[in-house]
Amino acid sequence: MIQCFHATRIGALVLALSLWVLSGCVDQSVPSGEQPTPATTAVATPSLSAPPDSTATTEVGEIATTETLESPVAASPESTVPGAGDPLAPSFQVGDLTITINQVGDTPVNALIEPEAEQRFVLIDLTVTNNGTVETAVSSLLQMVLRDTSGQEYAIDSTAALAAGVTSPDGQLAPGAQRQGKVGFQVPQNVTDLELVLRDVFGNEGSLPLPAPAADAPALYAIGEPVQVGTLVITLNQVLAPQHNIFQPDAGERFVALDLTVGNISDAEQMVSSLLQLRLQDTAGQTYSPDLDASFAAGDGTMQTPDGIIQPGEERQGQVGFALPADAEGLVLRLEDLEQGRAYILLP
Repeated sequence: MIQCFHATRIGALVLALSLWVLSGCVDQSVPSGEQPTPATTAVATPSLSAPPDSTATTEVGEIATTETLESPVAASPESTVPGAGDPLAPSFQVGDLTITINQVGDTPVNALIEPEAEQRFVLIDLTVTNNGTVETAVSSLLQMVLRDTSGQEYAIDSTAALAAGVTSPDGQLAPGAQRQGKVGFQVPQNVTDLELVLRDVFGNEGSLPLPAPAADAPALYAIGEPVQVGTLVITLNQVLAPQHNIFQPDAGERFVALDLTVGNISDAEQMVSSLLQLRLQDTAGQTYSPDLDASFAAGDGTMQTPDGIIQPGEERQGQVGFALPADAEGLVLRLEDLEQGRAYILLP
């Protein structure tokens, strides 16, 4: 019985992986006996002026043994929404370590934390990846500095570290592992054209010019509110807590599934890939990609994502699952468009 149980799950996972990879280049088809694809309907360009009543969410079909979470509560937009995990973010390598700069800012997490006179904060959200085959230690205090065009270097600053939120990427990093965190510096107000420098324990050095500080984060949209991202209009219909007897979260984790409607408002077909275009973020800045098991659980054992080619004027509804730490909170859905930027939807 146990062997059969695992064989069923492994077979389903192999099939799903093939479908997920192919979803970016071919439209989804529905074999006989499975749920039909929702009917194609015309999509009008949405008005983004004000969010609708959060209680007016649409029930989109039934998903067996799936619980609907509470409606979202009103919340003020965060001052920044880090871009951790962005594959297009600038990065550089020193030895076995790769440093990716997700975002640069100067606004402290607490308004009571201020830089010294005639100084300013430089707060860097970054990700460190160990590409080697052995565990390595990361110490921002010992290994990272900022350097200006005159060669002057600026060390990690304790006050700036508090301003960044005290979430450094320091610690032991296993082979293939990565850690995201923030580091802080104080520099003279008139100093520009800075670069981040990393030195490893063997004396190797690498650097990368800092990108411009991020602009104020866009407003967070609400559940049920259409959001235009490039040529697509995406609506988060519901946030679900899927349960399934085969596809289950690991210990210490939970599944969150998003019921989405995606519409194409352009005059050309568009490709939708949840794996490339959707991320969840928590208040710690950690990002999460769609999870195969969670997506299976959301579809009651079948893959029901909105992925594939969408024709002009068409819209498609589906569920995308994520596996998160059980205590992850303050979740935001990040919608990606390589040309038009990002948009954010606040989850309950």
